[in-house]
Amino acid sequence: MHSVTRVAGIISGASPAYNVEEMTYALKTGRAKFLMTVPGSMEVAIAAAKAAGLKKDMCSCLRGS
Repeated sequence: MHSVTRVAGIISGASPAYNVEEMTYALKTGRAKFLMTVPGSMEVAIAAAKAAGLKKDMCSCLRGS
């Protein structure tokens, strides 16, 4: 998160409980250009990103151990 703010980016946290419509609204109002999510939210995130006009290659899945 610090690196995003360092390059003048804006972080907009969204609830993992959001449905596609709610996530689409968050992406559009936040004027998102990139989306990072976790595996459990990937299905909703991809559908919302598409609805918000983000290209699939601008979506990233974060994985951890």
